[in-house]
Amino acid sequence: MLKKIFKENNIDNVNFIAADASSFEFTESADLIICEMLDTALIDEEEVPVLNNVRKYLKSNGKIIPQGIINIAEPVYMENSYTHYEDEDFHGKKPDYQILGDHVIFSCIDFFR
Repeated sequence: MLKKIFKENNIDNVNFIAADASSFEFTESADLIICEMLDTALIDEEEVPVLNNVRKYLKSNGKIIPQGIINIAEPVYMENSYTHYEDEDFHGKKPDYQILGDHVIFSCIDFFR
């Protein structure tokens, strides 16, 4: 589907590769790396190992999207006895919760380091 859209719009300087990006060895350097693998707090996603591998193929003036990640935690009270992610868009209703304190930043990841 994406290849078709690029072709229809005469974009021919993009390569599509179906492979494991955490171990793939590229033959060219990239101007831009887009890695949309984000999950809540990077718990289930391998974004950091993937970007650690692919950024060595980035040109010196190249860009990575996203440039980094900031994970924030906030104490809340909810009527649930298990850890989960819930939002209005996903379930169709706003979750019922009470904020108990200020948020804290528990990790900052810069993909250029």
